[in-house]
Amino acid sequence: MAQTSQPNNERSAGPRETQHGTVRSAESLNLELSVLGTSMLHQGAASVAVRVLGNMWDTAFTDHRLDVAQLIREYVQASKMPDHSTIARQIPDRTAEIQAAITYVEDPAVIENRAEQLLFAAKRRLLANTAETCERASGGNIDVDIAINQTFGELANIYSGGVKIDTADWSEKLLEDYDRREAQGLELTGAPTGLPKIDQATSGLQYGETHVLAARTGHGKSAMAVNYIAPAAARPPYEVPVLVIGHEMSSRQYRLRMACADAGVHYSIASAARLRLKTKERLQESIKKLSQLPISIIEPQTGDPTELMAHVMAWRHSVGRQGLVIVDHLQNEAITGFRGQRPEMFAQISAQWKACMQATDCAGLLIAQLNRAAAGQPPKLENLRDSGAIEQDAMSVMLLYRAGQEDPEKPANCAQVGLAKNREGSLAYEHMSFEGYCMHFRPWKPDDSERTATEMQQSEKNIHENQKKPEE
Repeated sequence: MAQTSQPNNERSAGPRETQHGTVRSAESLNLELSVLGTSMLHQGAASVAVRVLGNMWDTAFTDHRLDVAQLIREYVQASKMPDHSTIARQIPDRTAEIQAAITYVEDPAVIENRAEQLLFAAKRRLLANTAETCERASGGNIDVDIAINQTFGELANIYSGGVKIDTADWSEKLLEDYDRREAQGLELTGAPTGLPKIDQATSGLQYGETHVLAARTGHGKSAMAVNYIAPAAARPPYEVPVLVIGHEMSSRQYRLRMACADAGVHYSIASAARLRLKTKERLQESIKKLSQLPISIIEPQTGDPTELMAHVMAWRHSVGRQGLVIVDHLQNEAITGFRGQRPEMFAQISAQWKACMQATDCAGLLIAQLNRAAAGQPPKLENLRDSGAIEQDAMSVMLLYRAGQEDPEKPANCAQVGLAKNREGSLAYEHMSFEGYCMHFRPWKPDDSERTATEMQQSEKNIHENQKKPEE
């Protein structure tokens, strides 16, 4: 592997004529080589560059470097690592460009910054083309109407980020998707949540989109996402691969909580390894059963979303198909070096997760915190903490509420999951039963009875005594 180095103008071959007819600066050429080299030598770097440059990708790279860049993007879209050796084998006539890019490889931590600089350079080049066209029209060297059309096209390209309109193969893809789901007998088009009314309204958590599950502290949003929704998605017939990004606790704690919820075992006793024999056997059976489900959990070393999304890209490549990514929870993340206001940062984080889901074609379930205004009452969309952009970016928003969590006179074992936003369908409400000792949710049954927090504590005390191994 080549040694990391900083781009410098001395190694550049100097300005060259480009496909757009304008001269590129040495700095811009170095940026192209840096982004390409870093993308080919560092896991996850290519996906970050593709996300930042977006539909300006083809515009950002020039000459024969564009061939290398296009192949790198194809690898990212297929959730594969664009290794330089593999790229070179596929396009051997571009070996010189690949080797040049390798000499400019940098630390992957700067790839987002380099891609942003390259994006700016590409837009600046388009703007220079516009100025040149206007100058030629003013001198009578080009028809004015042609100049106006060309200028409008260039400016629109800058404004839109080079967005492309799907006009070619949409019908074929749509029919293929329909035939696939019909053959598999799958009613939902997205990842199931296990919440019947919400799944019916949303047709599942749609792939390529972000979705939000929000609640106040202590209402059970992590338990709902990891202990209930994750296994529901991973079980047959859908068997959706699930990745939990666990900011809240260790992988062991997540796994044990899932098993306790499935087995109806008191979590604190299981944590202390003090279970009676029959209860222990029931827990062991649940652990074995859950181990067969395609659920992965990572313990991130940082809350920087760029690093987390690199993990998602690698996981997506390993499972080889659409999946569900659960982020628990969003407010634990922060952009390294960000100097703006907190709402601005979370607006950017939300946009990054949306772009990541689009790039991987996965469904993202972002666990979010509600602000204090939601205390003591059923929550609303405006109660989402830190940024309205979280709600705006999401395709659907679910709000979890347990009235008894904050009011001792109200039932604490009765939970309401409200589908407060559904971009492509109706709203819905799901009533759930909650058992605190094992952090287990299930659909509310007609014969269930409401219990206050005090009544739940008394019931759980009896369960504690029945499941705990007697003191020796």
